[in-house]
Amino acid sequence: MSDSPSINILLDSKNPSIRYRTQRDLLNVKPDKELKQKILESRQVQKILSKMHPDGYWLYRNLGAGIDYAMSSSTHFVLSFLAEMGLDKNDLVIDKAVNRYLQLSGKEKWLTGPDHNTHQSCLYAHNLRTFILLGYKSDERIEERIKTLLDDVRFDDGYLCVRDSFGPKTKSCIRGTVKALMAYAELPEYYSHQSCKKTVNYFLKRNIYYKLPDLQEKIRNGMGTVFPFVINCSLLEPLYALSRMGYGSHPALNDAWATLESHLTESGLYILDWFPPSYFRPGKKGEPNEWVTFYALLAKKYCQESGINSK
Repeated sequence: MSDSPSINILLDSKNPSIRYRTQRDLLNVKPDKELKQKILESRQVQKILSKMHPDGYWLYRNLGAGIDYAMSSSTHFVLSFLAEMGLDKNDLVIDKAVNRYLQLSGKEKWLTGPDHNTHQSCLYAHNLRTFILLGYKSDERIEERIKTLLDDVRFDDGYLCVRDSFGPKTKSCIRGTVKALMAYAELPEYYSHQSCKKTVNYFLKRNIYYKLPDLQEKIRNGMGTVFPFVINCSLLEPLYALSRMGYGSHPALNDAWATLESHLTESGLYILDWFPPSYFRPGKKGEPNEWVTFYALLAKKYCQESGINSK
């Protein structure tokens, strides 16, 4: 893979985060020392940091001081963007923001318990992956959320957040379930756990994104190459997560792989379909994109490395 034209494009990128992630995650080599500083000094990171409240949070439409949803530039989403760009707990601004977030109490505290009324939503699973990427996996507050993730898988193998119209028999949501899948991908010690296997099965029995039982109609037509990952579903997420977990060669992924490859251009880069409005601008919609290419190559790398669950 190191000789791939696409890899060489990423290694020559003007974006230090792309070069950093390519070296670390795609090539498994220690990134150049100066890259981390270049990431911190980059225009995009500096723009995000300039928006941070002195107490360590980001507001969007006056929301973000707590755990409330505020698409898609409030604290939890901003932290996920910074994680994607290569920052971690060793960066003081990250440690300040994460510890403030995890110390929220009262109505804002992370809740525990075994059903959808405990708020095991797409946001919480998204946060769990973010905090693991940032280096907080061994934090007891993260361990608490991992237990909730394991306890909260539902009757149809998926996950669901809370709305007044939802009840115990409401079908799970693919958006919430894909965030849980992405969290599980960062927890290899739980790949054999029943809850993780059920979450994997949620996607395999649907050929990733088709409605049961006939597998003819897509669950969400907008499941394209979306980046960064927020509450929307991106085609990149199940392909990356399932490949990392050893299911990349499973026949259920064939259509999704074909859809991804239809986005490959002659330049060696994959096209970005859409991105959410946020402080993080990954590129132009409908054009070849380095971030989409990075995750496409990362998914393919894991697929090639492990075929243990291909049947």
